[in-house]
Amino acid sequence: SFDLANRFEAQGQVEHRGLELSYSGRIGERLSVVAGAVFIDPIVSGESVDMGRTGERAVGVPDARARIDLNYRTNLFGGLTPTFGMSYIGERAASATPYAALGGEQVMLNPVTTFDIGVRNQFRAGGRPVSVRLTIANVTNEIAWRSIASNSYQMDDRRRLILALLTDF
Repeated sequence: SFDLANRFEAQGQVEHRGLELSYSGRIGERLSVVAGAVFIDPIVSGESVDMGRTGERAVGVPDARARIDLNYRTNLFGGLTPTFGMSYIGERAASATPYAALGGEQVMLNPVTTFDIGVRNQFRAGGRPVSVRLTIANVTNEIAWRSIASNSYQMDDRRRLILALLTDF
C-alpha cells in the first residue's frame, strides 16, 4: 500500500488461514452439482499495523467465497440442460488505511450474492461434438464493487447475456 510519503511499498505481512470445501457429483441420474466454498481470515501484521497506519485486514480478500452450479439434463431435444449458478463473495477490505471517521476501521465492501441461469445442449455437427450454451449472468443485476488496490475500485459485471458455441477439432 502507500506509506506516509505516498510511496507504494510493503506495509506488512499477510497471512491467509482458512478452510476450503468442495463437492462434485451427481444427485440422481439427471442432476449434477459442482460446489465449493473458501472461508479465510486474511490477517495483516507488522510495524505499520502496530502503529495504526495499516488495518489488520488484507485488501480485496473476502472472508468467504462460495459457488454452486447445478445442471439438470432432460430428454428434450437430445439432452437440453437447464443450468443454475449462485455465487457469494463475502465482506472484504477496500482500504489498507483505518479511518478515524469509521471508528478506526478500514473501508469495507459489502457481501454480494449473484445468480445465473441458462441452458445448454450438446449435439454433433460435421462429425464433431458441439455444445451451445446460453446464460443470463447476474440475473438480479446486483451492483457490486471490487477493490483492485487500496482505495481503487472497479465495478463488477452487471446482468449480461452470454452465448457460447464450443467444439473439439
